[in-house]
Amino acid sequence: MCPEKLVKPTKSSFTDEQIRVKAYQLWEKNKEQSPEENWNAAVEALERERFWRPLISVWRWTGIGEKKGWDIIQLLSTVSIPVLLFFGTQYFSTKSNEQQQKIAEEKQKDELLKTYINDMKASLLDKDHPLKKSKENHESRSIARTITLTTLTQLNSEQYQYQQNIEQDQQKAKEGNYNRRKGLIIQFLFESDLIKFAPKVDSIISLNTADLAFSDFYKAILEGTNLEVDSIISLNTADLAFADFYKAKLESANLESVNLYSANLYSANLESANLSSAYLYSAILYSAKLESANLYSANLYSANLYSANLYGANLYSAYLYSANLYNASLYGAKNLTNKQIKSACFWEKAIYTKSEFDETMRWIPKDPKANQRKIDEIRQDKASDPSIPPDCSYWNSR
Repeated sequence: MCPEKLVKPTKSSFTDEQIRVKAYQLWEKNKEQSPEENWNAAVEALERERFWRPLISVWRWTGIGEKKGWDIIQLLSTVSIPVLLFFGTQYFSTKSNEQQQKIAEEKQKDELLKTYINDMKASLLDKDHPLKKSKENHESRSIARTITLTTLTQLNSEQYQYQQNIEQDQQKAKEGNYNRRKGLIIQFLFESDLIKFAPKVDSIISLNTADLAFSDFYKAILEGTNLEVDSIISLNTADLAFADFYKAKLESANLESVNLYSANLYSANLESANLSSAYLYSAILYSAKLESANLYSANLYSANLYSANLYGANLYSAYLYSANLYNASLYGAKNLTNKQIKSACFWEKAIYTKSEFDETMRWIPKDPKANQRKIDEIRQDKASDPSIPPDCSYWNSR
């Protein structure tokens, strides 16, 4: 029998009679449903029919349902061309609008950079209170810092998404979508002697809490720049390829997924820095301080780690193929396997036990015999031998 109306049916704009007819049709197909389930299913079915009714009417109006073969092809040829033209026009119009919006955004960013440089120049050339001659707590310094941090934030635009979607941002990093304007600001500050290798109190403008995500420092010369901060500075996914950070202070810096291809980090202080997934291909890490640094999945292919200190560094899944480990201090390094070690060059010349750094900038093991025993132990682990020996021709030629 036809299911009766429930006391509390699903709310709808259909009459009880419409629902009852549809419920009966559904009940004939599935008699195991409860009256309530049957009534609600009828309402849902009517809602779907109401949604598709206009399209069904168009289908019937075109007569496609009654046509076959060549008739359908002829009909589609007369209907599809205008439809394709319409949707094609809409598509290209949308793309054009997006392109125009992007151009407008780029112009706006250029204006932001231009305004920033002009404002900073005015502060530097101020006759009464020149910025470079200002005292530590002078108002001009506070204003310059505020302008700098505000501009860096405004230049983020749609790229400032790394906290929400790291995977997309890593893809952007691979595609090279970086913010060159941020790099120009840092270059300007450095060349104007507003940031330098000195204690933070001596810097004219502090970059403490500055967000430099997606910054492009390609071929930037920032030798000795002081980026030491109380709260971790973010260079997340920045492009620092070929950048010169000679003796730079980058303690606790967030350098996750950063492109440091061939970057000069000679004697740089990277203690406790986050370098996970960083691209350090051919990077110069000669005598670099990497104590407690996070090098998880970092690419150190052919990187120069001569005399680098890796005590307490996390090297889980780090790629060390052809890296130069000559005199590198690996004592206390975490998650470092023999297989990783043997994929590098001159691993037999590395230091694996307690050692001291002498005046010649070399690590000298306190117990040379213990260090040699460790090397012999690694050598005897044949299961860790690489299937393809590292190419050390580059280092041998130097």
